[in-house]
Amino acid sequence: MEKQTSLEERFGVCPYATAQSLISGKWAVLILLYLSDGPLRFNELLQKMPKMTHATLSVQLKTLEENGLVQRTQYEAIPPGWNTG
Repeated sequence: MEKQTSLEERFGVCPYATAQSLISGKWAVLILLYLSDGPLRFNELLQKMPKMTHATLSVQLKTLEENGLVQRTQYEAIPPGWNTG
């Protein structure tokens, strides 16, 4: 009988487990789909997903950024602008 391994043990070894670990969250795949066309401002991204709350998008983007899947760019403007891509 084969020993079952946890997702953490398979991270970096199994591509499916790694992807599942990095792209977690209900909205992550949809966010990545919209960003695949190019960078978007936060509100532009939020308008594409009207059922998502501001707080949820913020948390999802921070998680994707921590996992190295998106990059946030700050622009020196008034008011300050941010692009995610």
